[in-house]
Order: sequence, then structure tokens, then C-alpha cells
Amino acid sequence: VSEYPGDVAARQSLANAYVKLDRRDDAIAQYEEILKISGNNPIVLNDMAWHLRETDPERALQLAEKASSIAPHSVSVMDTQAAILIELGNTKQAERVINKALEIRPESPTLLFRRAVLLDAKGNANDAIVELTQLLEAHQEFPERREAENMLSRLQNTQG
Repeated sequence: VSEYPGDVAARQSLANAYVKLDRRDDAIAQYEEILKISGNNPIVLNDMAWHLRETDPERALQLAEKASSIAPHSVSVMDTQAAILIELGNTKQAERVINKALEIRPESPTLLFRRAVLLDAKGNANDAIVELTQLLEAHQEFPERREAENMLSRLQNTQG
């Protein structure tokens, strides 16, 4: 990267390495540099939005919406956008985005998990429990499995 600062692939690899090392600020700095070079890269826009969703959700949403305008059928972009919308409390729009994504990939455990998060955010804990139970029974391995197990346990404990 220092030798070829305009090499987008090298910067993406470096950003991914920073993410794996839990150096999110360094990863975001690389995403910023990539966007200066190639501002319409939906993968980078989506990745940056994902990593900003907790610290700067408004900017994250702008980036996710830009990624969506460039790649309107990208399920990963829709998932990121829905996660941000849920965090911002915009459950109606999040539901529309998740439903659109589920039309494309109805069996995606990531999207089914996101729908359970949405149900919980809307105050439908019982429906979220059903969704999580079915998800965990149907899919042994998926990236959010541990999070889904923890969420199910938390919801079951609050239900009594």
C-alpha cells in the first residue's frame, strides 16, 4: 500500500486484515482511502457502513443507501442497511428491506437472524423466539449463530 497507494485491491486486503485484528479504526481509514480512489465501490461502501453502524449510524446509513443504489439486488447490502435501520429505530423501513432480501434468499440464516432482531426491536419477543428457535434448529453453522443463541437465551429468560 505504501508503494502503490492507488491499489484498491491492496487497500481492501489491508482493511480486511485490520478487521480480523479488531483494528476497526484502521480498517475504516483504509475504506476512506479506497472511496477517494473509487467512490462507487459497493463492496467498500457496504463494508464501511457495517463498521460504522454502531459509532456513526447516520453516516453508515448514507453509505449503505449509496451501496444499495449501485447494487440494488445485493443481499449483503440489504442486510447491512436493515441492521442500521434497526439500530436507528426505523423498523418499518428495515422490515421492507429484509423482506426484499428474503425474496431473493429466503433460506439465508443471516437474513433470518436479522428478521428475528427486527421482531425483537418491534417488541415481538415471542415471534423472535420462534424465529430464533427455527433458525438454530435448521442451520448448524452460520456467522451469527453465537449471537442468535445468546439472543434466544436472553429472550427466553425475560419471558419467564
